[in-house]
Amino acid sequence: MRQYFSLWCLIMIAALCLAAVANAAEKTAGDLLQQYGKLAPAERKRALEAGARKEGTVSFYGTMAVPDAKVLIDKFQLQYPYLRVQHVRLGASPMVSRVLAEHRGGRRDVDVVGVTGPGAQVLIDSGLIDPYFTSERAAIRPGFISPKGLWTAVELYLISTAYNTRFVQAAEAPRAYRDLLDKKWANVMSLDQTDQDWFAVLSSEWGEAAASEYLANLMKLNPKLQRGRELRAQMVAAGEYFIGPTFYDYRVRNLKAQGAPIQSVALPPIMAFPNVLLLARHAPNPHAAAIFIDWLLSEQGQKAIETDLGRDPTRKGLGGGLDKTVAGRPVKVIAPEELGPKVDYYTKLYRKITGQ
Repeated sequence: MRQYFSLWCLIMIAALCLAAVANAAEKTAGDLLQQYGKLAPAERKRALEAGARKEGTVSFYGTMAVPDAKVLIDKFQLQYPYLRVQHVRLGASPMVSRVLAEHRGGRRDVDVVGVTGPGAQVLIDSGLIDPYFTSERAAIRPGFISPKGLWTAVELYLISTAYNTRFVQAAEAPRAYRDLLDKKWANVMSLDQTDQDWFAVLSSEWGEAAASEYLANLMKLNPKLQRGRELRAQMVAAGEYFIGPTFYDYRVRNLKAQGAPIQSVALPPIMAFPNVLLLARHAPNPHAAAIFIDWLLSEQGQKAIETDLGRDPTRKGLGGGLDKTVAGRPVKVIAPEELGPKVDYYTKLYRKITGQ
């Protein structure tokens, strides 16, 4: 009996070893797509489309709001009617948790992930993302592409300060972050509860001690801590608060275009956080995933992001609203690998200084 048990154990161990070897040798999504990189553009496109027709679907996990994502998906499916897009909308942290949990459970559901920097880096560090060199790389602005092909930015979030033009004249508007420490902004400022990314960049640029002192002095003005840049922008536009840092510039510009009394100004260091596209290492529909990523980065997809959604695309020749705000000044693009390792530390420090 003991010999039988030992033999069974050996068989089980051997089976597990074979499974591990097979899994290690398995061709990943990136491996499969890499072979098409050597083809001429027209041949590559035909090969991807042939594979995508057999797959019939693409699974996209993204942080973009459902109505905005639907606009893009509908336009994509007009061009590729044989592909059904399964869209899952989650916040960055819940999305990362879901992808990790699915992997641990042996599920391979996701093809493409669209998420901001820290979340992207967690997935990359977990080994769940494969390189993908999109055919649209040459058309994307410098700084918005991973040199290793691990991510490509589909849109960017330019950080700006916004103020209500009924209560703040242009001559009174801040020109530097330290101008926000003026006592005239006491009790009339909005600040986000989750601005740790902004704080981390200031710490990188100024040094942690100087950035911490700045934030502590800002808190002495009793800013209203709220969560959600959309809500905060609307409240500034309504006059509930006169001013606030750390808005997404495109949201402020959209409100202004609708007639709201609001104006943005980008304060140095001017920073932009990319929303990046990632190819899942074990994507079940790699051909469809490649087509979807390429379309979102194409001129058609990027124009839809700018024109239909009022957001800031990353393709060269587009993004006129952003360029107007920046006015030729340098912009620091915060890559996933730059912010990811620091996010937990600066989240705790930001919450401590702001009394959360």
